[in-house]
Amino acid sequence: MLPDLTDIQKRRLRLGLKQAELAKYSAVSQSLIAKIESGKIDPGYSKIRSVLETLEVLENRTSHKVEDIMSKSIIHVAPATSVSHTVELLRKHGISQLPVITSTNQIVGSITEDGLLHRFSQESGRDWKATAVEAVMGQPFPTVKIGIPTSAITPLLHTDSAVIVVDKGKYVGIVTKADLLKTIK
Repeated sequence: MLPDLTDIQKRRLRLGLKQAELAKYSAVSQSLIAKIESGKIDPGYSKIRSVLETLEVLENRTSHKVEDIMSKSIIHVAPATSVSHTVELLRKHGISQLPVITSTNQIVGSITEDGLLHRFSQESGRDWKATAVEAVMGQPFPTVKIGIPTSAITPLLHTDSAVIVVDKGKYVGIVTKADLLKTIK
């Protein structure tokens, strides 16, 4: 199924292209692009196919991959790490979340500022220096393979604070909501 023709202008503008530039790359006239965008013409299949293929190529060329925006240093804690030490790590590194990783390199959970604040409000009298992270950690962050476009992780970041990037079975980076927001121009 072909995309809606009214999306052509939105896609062109998102790429920062003028009508004349899109026309040149698509081997059609600028007036045809203008008429398509205004809805004044029902273009032929070959013309619209050329425009849509051009947009697709340009969007893929300008889209970021996870490795372009990931932090290569994955700051993490072990399940036995104290909550108070974990809070110090979050503060020291200016981060809002981190994975919980075992000595055998398995991600078993996550710690987020929101999750900790929720627990602190529920259990205000608890001794957090004596409490291990494994007692308060959340679900592990999802993992994605290196090389996928950032658009593929956007839905994951609606529900999770971060995603872990994997290459050949090894954790090679982390992408957070803040990292993704940096790609917006």
